[in-house]
Amino acid sequence: MLNLHRSRQIEHEKNKPGKATGIFTAYRLIGYRKRFETWEKTEKQLDKRYWQLERRLGLAEEYQVDTTIAMYPSKAEQLAEHKLRKSDPQLAQSLDQARKRERERRKGEIERQIKRDREREHDRDRGRGR
Repeated sequence: MLNLHRSRQIEHEKNKPGKATGIFTAYRLIGYRKRFETWEKTEKQLDKRYWQLERRLGLAEEYQVDTTIAMYPSKAEQLAEHKLRKSDPQLAQSLDQARKRERERRKGEIERQIKRDREREHDRDRGRGR
């Protein structure tokens, strides 16, 4: 999506209006100014949208890092858990329940953070008149 948007920006850059020249430059200059203002406005909107997409990607990566850390234990943790399961199955079961509660808590926290970020972006967009 970012690459597609970047290609739109490049295409827009290629369509930049040329400065007015020739015999009736004064008349052509008015049209040039209008075209250039429209071009600049579109360019600003494209830049703003690119920034929003890039920011969303960063947020998604942050969410992903938060969730994957807990999903993949290290080799030492795996060995310790294996020994724990052999020696005390009840303790291992309570550990599993605690992990499940922690996962649910983190999941809820991340969902609230995503919802809050979406609401902020929605409010920001609404403030711009969209």
